Amino acid sequence: MIIYDLYKENIDIALLGGGLMWNSDCQGIEIIQNYIKLKHIVLMHIHHNDNKKFIGVASELENELSGVMVFQNRMDTKSYILE
Repeated sequence: MIIYDLYKENIDIALLGGGLMWNSDCQGIEIIQNYIKLKHIVLMHIHHNDNKKFIGVASELENELSGVMVFQNRMDTKSYILE
């Protein structure tokens, strides 16, 4: 098994599929925490009927992953200032 330490790339923000965070104890959380170590995450490709579920997961993980964004409406936007 090859393990990539993406955190060495200093990635500030990533657009990730919702499959990585479908619940608060799935393997995707471990991958994000241990191998990517992002400051900001925008979850993508989430069906509008599932928004509340993913918002709940992000809320449960607030202490471990504080920068998770789940858009609630089509065409929502968010600006990030990256230093």
